[in-house]
Amino acid sequence: MRIDLLADLLAAAKIGTPGKDIFEDEMPADARAGVLLRLPLLGVPIDWEIPGYLKGQVQAIVRAQKVATGDTLAKKVMDALTFTDRSFADDKGAEVMFVNYLRPRTLPIIYPRSDGNGKEWSINLDACYVLR
Repeated sequence: MRIDLLADLLAAAKIGTPGKDIFEDEMPADARAGVLLRLPLLGVPIDWEIPGYLKGQVQAIVRAQKVATGDTLAKKVMDALTFTDRSFADDKGAEVMFVNYLRPRTLPIIYPRSDGNGKEWSINLDACYVLR
C-alpha cells in the first residue's frame, strides 16, 4: 500500500498537510495533534495463487488533546479512507495503485497517551489492492 498516496488523499479532503500534521510511518512525540498512517509491522502477506493482488491492513492513528476534537478528526479520517474501486496515479498520470477496497474493521479505538495527557484513536483498515 502506498501510504504517501493516502496522505495526499487526506490532504485533498482538507484534513491536514503531509509532513505538518499528516505523517507516514512515524509521528513526532512532540506533535500534540495529527494523523499517522502506517503499515503493519509484520508486513503484507503475499498470495502466490493470485499474483499482484495484495490483502493487508493499514492503520491510521489520530492524536488530539480533547476527546471531541479527536472524535471529529477520527470520523473525518475514517470517512476519507473508506472507499472501493479507486485508482491512484503518479504526477505523469500513470496508474501506480488500484484499490479494490479500503474499509475500517471497527469503529476507532481510543486510548490515552502515556505522555502529554493526550489521547489517540486507532483506525484499523482492511485493504485489497494492486501496485503497478
